[in-house]
Amino acid sequence: MLALLTPLLPVRQEQAVLDWPQAGQASVEAPLVTYEPLRLELTVPCPVLRDATGTLVSTIPMESDQASAKGLIVAVRDGTLSVLLRDVPLLSAPVAEIGDCQAISVTSEAAATTAEIVGVNRADGTPFGATVTRDIRPQMVGVFTELDQAQLDGIRLHADIDSRFSSSPTALKLAAMIIAVLSTIVALIALHLLDTADGRRARRFLPAHWWRFTLADGAVLGTLALWHVIGANTSDDGYILNMARASEHAGYMANYYRWFGVPEAPFGWSYEVLSWMTRVSDASPWMRLPALLAGVVCWLVISREVLPRLGARVRSNKVALWTAGLVFLAFWLPYDNGLRPEPLIAAGALLTWCSIERAIATARLLPAAIGILIAAFSLAAGPTGLICIAALIAGSRPVLQVIVKRARGEAATQSILAEARAQATGSGDSDAHQGSEATPTHRPRGSFASGIFRYAALLAPGLAAGTLVLVVIFADQTLTTVMEATRVRTIVGPNVAWFDERTRWDSLLMLAPDGSLSRRFGVLLMLLCLLVCVLQVLRKGRIPGTSRGPSVRILGIVFASLLLMMWTPTKWTHHFGVYAGLAGSLAALAAVAVGVNGIRSARNRALF
Repeated sequence: MLALLTPLLPVRQEQAVLDWPQAGQASVEAPLVTYEPLRLELTVPCPVLRDATGTLVSTIPMESDQASAKGLIVAVRDGTLSVLLRDVPLLSAPVAEIGDCQAISVTSEAAATTAEIVGVNRADGTPFGATVTRDIRPQMVGVFTELDQAQLDGIRLHADIDSRFSSSPTALKLAAMIIAVLSTIVALIALHLLDTADGRRARRFLPAHWWRFTLADGAVLGTLALWHVIGANTSDDGYILNMARASEHAGYMANYYRWFGVPEAPFGWSYEVLSWMTRVSDASPWMRLPALLAGVVCWLVISREVLPRLGARVRSNKVALWTAGLVFLAFWLPYDNGLRPEPLIAAGALLTWCSIERAIATARLLPAAIGILIAAFSLAAGPTGLICIAALIAGSRPVLQVIVKRARGEAATQSILAEARAQATGSGDSDAHQGSEATPTHRPRGSFASGIFRYAALLAPGLAAGTLVLVVIFADQTLTTVMEATRVRTIVGPNVAWFDERTRWDSLLMLAPDGSLSRRFGVLLMLLCLLVCVLQVLRKGRIPGTSRGPSVRILGIVFASLLLMMWTPTKWTHHFGVYAGLAGSLAALAAVAVGVNGIRSARNRALF
């Protein structure tokens, strides 16, 4: 509940203002990301007019051919005062006629703009003034003048700058976020205790002998380390680095590059990590360490967790291991050596799937809750994190069966334990169930209210884990500011509809940098592996020697991910980097499928 309330809790906004003149310099450069201030107030004392000539105040340099069309200009030329705002003449009067005035005043905001000469009237008795009842606020690049510093005495310009996104959490919001994090940790611990209530001992967290270093590890990890030093970065690294540098001074992660400085939320926590890193150094090898660490995690998970779970033949097949490593590198090297979030999402997708597989194999709910947590943070890293939803969907049915049995008061059934053994040995689901009957033991069910309570106790930790990401997304923003940021991104674009997904594939297959051979190779190889494995499963029901459950689920995850990618608002080819971990796992499965034991026909083997 506290995580859900976080977007609605108040923040402390830091109001930015510009006051001019400033000591030591007559003109000030201050280009606004929003182009226009919220409110501008200008006062020019009349004594300044007597000895002045030229531009007194301008919000755009007079050298620009758009100065009068976009900005505010107060000038004295040929003995005549003129106030011009966006080519709208607000005031014009001979200096001699207004010599006894007190000041020139201009006030501009969204509702109206008013200009007047205070302390003097026209010859007919009417005041010198004008009001425009529409939004003609000037564009502000700074404050510029042709006057000397000594002539600026008494002139005052005050601008309220739109800094609605520069905010920090209040004490109330900070307390709510801290309690939300602690409550989620307590909920996950409680779920672990419920998991162990059946008397079975907890499974070890890391696979056995995970620390053993093989030749394949040396090849893959060594290539990652070498490419981290000599490899090409992504095309977006420049502006992402500048966003990270500027965030400390802006007070939030502002996307100045495309969307008028709106915050990156709800897809920006990975950039916040980069912002913290810039306070140490902004050197490229240092800034890209998260991507390197994500690559190391991906390979360790593939080689230690994924391959053994796919079955005995995959686990013991050196060809499968090397194929997984090479296909993983075929994705990682061209796509994931930069500051973009795709490396983190690739690792997140792999960890989400492995968490769900462990939940299914052990009939425990804590791994499922951890998988939901990882999926939520992967989605908050970037829109392409949608692929993690595919892993949750693929494993939802067996996980829901565990929840239902637990809520009904049934102990772990023989069928669940048989599936767990099948996942661990790679003997296949149906083989594991042969000769064993599901003989659940029942406990008293109690009242309807107690049944609801049992369901809530099992589901609440997963919901808490999934909503915890709201604490990160809305840590220093509110629901209103994030909705405004989303509105701006939607209007400005690019915002490509789901049915135009083909544009991503068009770019991949074009003779252009987005469709280079290095980018094309891994994606086409993944599609080939998917096709081969699907055909094997459709013909034989499984890939020989593999565990059917995880094998079918990884096929479903990759296929569903291709569909879910349609809903991302942009269609760049660098998004394919999120498939690195899944593609490596799929390639290992395909290597077994097309091996001697998988395809016995010499003709079919010749095709590969």
